[in-house]
Amino acid sequence: MSRFPESAGFWIVIGCVNITIPLVIFWNVHTGEINRSVALYTSWICFVGFNVMCLFGAWSRDRRRGRPPSRKLIVQVAGVALPLALLTTIYVDLRAPENSYAALAMSDTPLDSIQPEWKRLVVQLIRERAANSKEYESEAAHMQPISPPLYSPESFASVEVMTRTAQELQHAFELDDAYAARLRESMANFREKMRAVDPAYLQAWESARTNEEDAEANIFALEGKWVQSVRVLYEYAAAHQGSIRVRNGSLDFSSPPIKAEFESDERASEELQRELQMAREALVQNQQRARSAILN
Repeated sequence: MSRFPESAGFWIVIGCVNITIPLVIFWNVHTGEINRSVALYTSWICFVGFNVMCLFGAWSRDRRRGRPPSRKLIVQVAGVALPLALLTTIYVDLRAPENSYAALAMSDTPLDSIQPEWKRLVVQLIRERAANSKEYESEAAHMQPISPPLYSPESFASVEVMTRTAQELQHAFELDDAYAARLRESMANFREKMRAVDPAYLQAWESARTNEEDAEANIFALEGKWVQSVRVLYEYAAAHQGSIRVRNGSLDFSSPPIKAEFESDERASEELQRELQMAREALVQNQQRARSAILN
């Protein structure tokens, strides 16, 4: 009786599965179900895992029959699996996008042609957020930097300058607030529709985005507090304009109590500004690390 590793059944199984793996990967890449990273990891895990399992099975059977394990079998199996694994890798590298949802969202594919429905909703959300961001960036590009700079002695030169400085900051905050409101509305619509289509996917999405949404809410709350602190500072300075003067590029106070109150308000406002900046930087870093997981 022929040895099991040399039998037709062994090689039929090896051949069929090693051919099936790339076919399944090719189809899922073609339909956009998986992105490049997932396709590469999955294909190599399947190739290595399956073929190692078959080798161990063959060697185990040989040992039970008192036969020494065949090292030649490793070369033979690798000769079948490795070319197919490399072919799969090349195909995935050339055809699979880094992020299937993002690539689809940036394409001209009509929404009504995207299936299944939960995938269409994800693509729609990405497109809406991109459109909102583009609109926000366009509006922000037309804004001039606050001049004189915030907290600078020159920004306290007169009541008129102080009022204009506070108004310019308020306008920038209103722009941010309107952008945040559009994002919240888009997300609320997405949740409502996805809840009816695929509650399980929505739950997974929510779990992945919990920390990010909390961070975004914290940033908008901090920005509101900071803008309010600036308003308090400049309103206080305007109310005591007679006791505050700009001399030689610095502020001069005629009243120590007014100086103490002003500096206390200024320190509190600057601390909020630093806290806001740190929160924004942390959010960007977290988004860069988690974006692929969130969209896939």
